Amino acid sequence: MKKIIRAVLTAVLTAAALAIAPSDSYARKDALESHGEQTALMKLNLASREAVFSQIMAKSVCFAENGLVPVGAKEKVQQAKLLFDLMLSRLRQGDAGKGLPPEQSPAALAHLAQAEHIWRSFSAAVDGWMSSTGDTGGHIETIYQTNLSLLHETAALSNILRQRYLEQGLITPQLERQLGAMNELLILSQSIGKNYCLYAFHNESGQYTATLQEMWTFEASLSDLVEGSDAQQLPPANSELAAKLEVIRLEFDQIKPVLNFVLSGQPVPEEYHPLVLNQTNRLFTELDKALYLFEAASSAH
Repeated sequence: MKKIIRAVLTAVLTAAALAIAPSDSYARKDALESHGEQTALMKLNLASREAVFSQIMAKSVCFAENGLVPVGAKEKVQQAKLLFDLMLSRLRQGDAGKGLPPEQSPAALAHLAQAEHIWRSFSAAVDGWMSSTGDTGGHIETIYQTNLSLLHETAALSNILRQRYLEQGLITPQLERQLGAMNELLILSQSIGKNYCLYAFHNESGQYTATLQEMWTFEASLSDLVEGSDAQQLPPANSELAAKLEVIRLEFDQIKPVLNFVLSGQPVPEEYHPLVLNQTNRLFTELDKALYLFEAASSAH
């Protein structure tokens, strides 16, 4: 069962990447290469955060709509929306001030175009939800219906960029696999919280219970990064990285009993809601720190 769940998630995150190199004609070295590894990492960070933010916003809206986010929740969602919009623009147009060139790859531009198309509906729904003083049902439904499509396109873009920079020698094979695993954990940390909220407040029949089994994939990916994995071609983490990943494991352990309770199909006690919200927020913060440690360790070599 765990292998099946992991395979499904991997398919969501990598489906569009299957069509890239060597068939993608953009495998040649381009203007970006002159900026080196740091510029490549900058663009990869933008792409990976777009995928994560699609889940952060959907999770935040769900909890806020059900009264489980402190005062200022809508302002925080607005900030996330503005950041997503800015990052999407930088991915396409670049940022001369930061040495980031415009995107030129047909494969990457195709996913950017799809993400922008979905984003217009998602963004308008977020605006409608934030400004509404009455029934927000239509806006909420749009957010819930489009967030996975937005995740699919942005995650596919991230995969395309990693593969391209790997071929250009701007990132190592080891870093490419580590970044892929870290991106998976970042996305899961937020989709777990979102799906918990959807189960707890929007579907007593248990439609979303199965998606909470992502916890197994989270644990498996985390173990691969800490201990290494022959199957995933990942080496064991160094002592600094292992210590940070252990912090992440301990944070995740705080919500495991709750997720196991949900998997039993029982109604969720109210006291569990703030725990899941707070811990998934903390997981994002700690995983973001770990991501930079992996990048720094690679640059040191």
